[in-house]
Amino acid sequence: MIYYIYIHRKADTNEIFYVGKGKGNRINGLQNRNKYWNSTVNKHGYIAEKIIENLDEELALFAEMEIINIYRKRGIKLVNMTDGGEGTSGHTYVMPESTKKKLSDKAMGRPAFFKAEHFTDEMRKIIVDSNKRRKLTEKAKETFNFKGLHHTEEHKEYMRKKMTNRTFSEETKLKMSLAQKKRWNKDVCFINE
Repeated sequence: MIYYIYIHRKADTNEIFYVGKGKGNRINGLQNRNKYWNSTVNKHGYIAEKIIENLDEELALFAEMEIINIYRKRGIKLVNMTDGGEGTSGHTYVMPESTKKKLSDKAMGRPAFFKAEHFTDEMRKIIVDSNKRRKLTEKAKETFNFKGLHHTEEHKEYMRKKMTNRTFSEETKLKMSLAQKKRWNKDVCFINE
C-alpha cells in the first residue's frame, strides 16, 4: 500500500486544477505532464497536496477516477486529459479491455471508497471549504431546501402535473425504481453512477 492520490492547486488562486495517482515523489514531478498542466503551472505556479494515502494500486486507480468524476461534476475545471484510472506508476500503460472488464465486474454494486473512515481531517476541511465557496443563483436557492436537497412543495406539484398521464414500460419502471433506491442510500456512494 504505497500509492496515494494527490491534487495540484494554482498557487495564486488556490483552485484545484489537477488530480493524480502516484508513489514516491510523483506528486512533485515535472516530467510527463500534459501541455495544459504545463501551461497552468507556468502561468500560476502550483501547490501539491496528498489527499489520500496508503492505497494499493488497484484502489488508487479507482480513487483517482472517482475523485476526477466528482470534481468535474462539481464544475471544477481540471487539466487531466482523461478520466483517470489508466496506467501504472512510472511508465505509460494502456489497460487491456479484459482487465477493464474484470475491474468493472468486480466493482459493480460495490460501495466506493468514499466512506467517512477514509477521509483525513484535512480532506474533510477541503470539502467543507469548497462547499462554502459555491455560489448559488437565487433561483436555485428558491427551488431547493439545502438542508436535505428536497424540492419545495411548489416544485413537487409542478413535477406531479408534468408526470400525470405518462406511461412507462415495465423495464423503465424497474430502472427508475433501482435508480431511486440507489439515490437515497445515504450511507455510501456507488462507483457506477
